[in-house]
Amino acid sequence: MNNKVKAFWFKYYVFIVPVILVIITAAIIIMRVRDPLASFATFSGVALTTIYFVQKQKLEEMKLFKDLFTEFNTRYECQNEKLADIKANKINGSDDINKVLDDYFNLCSEEYLFYKEGRIHNEAWGSWCRGMKEHLSNDVIKAYWKEAQKENSYYGLTTAVIDAGAEIKT
Repeated sequence: MNNKVKAFWFKYYVFIVPVILVIITAAIIIMRVRDPLASFATFSGVALTTIYFVQKQKLEEMKLFKDLFTEFNTRYECQNEKLADIKANKINGSDDINKVLDDYFNLCSEEYLFYKEGRIHNEAWGSWCRGMKEHLSNDVIKAYWKEAQKENSYYGLTTAVIDAGAEIKT
C-alpha cells in the first residue's frame, strides 16, 4: 500500500480512535457540557462505528489486493516461459518477440496503475520491480523497452519508476 496516511491509519486505528475518544471526553468535562453522559455515549458510538468501518475497509482492500495479486501472478506465469525463450534466443521473428513483450509490458503497466492507486502493497510492487529489472538486463528486452518508452503508453511506467520500485525493501 503506497498511501502513507491510509497505511498509518490502518495500522494504528485501534490506538488512534481511543486516544481521540479520551481527548473528546476531556473536552466534554472541561467544557462542562450539560449532558456529559449523552455526549460521551454519542462519541463512543462514533468511535465504535469508525473501528467497524476501518476493519471492514481493511478486509475489502485485502481481498482486492489478493485478487489482483493472484491475477497478475497467474498472467505472469503464462508469460514467464516465453520471456525465458526470448532471453535464450529461442524465439525468432520480431513479430513473435514483440507480441510477448507487448503482453509483458502491458501487465507491468497494469500493475503500476494499481500500485499508484494504492491497491498493490509496497512489498509486492518492490518484488515485481526487481523482476522487471532482471528482465530488462537482457539486451533484446531492454532495446524493446527503450523503444516503447518513446510512445509513453504504459500509464507512466518508466525505467526510473522501475528502478525506484526495486529499491523498496520487503
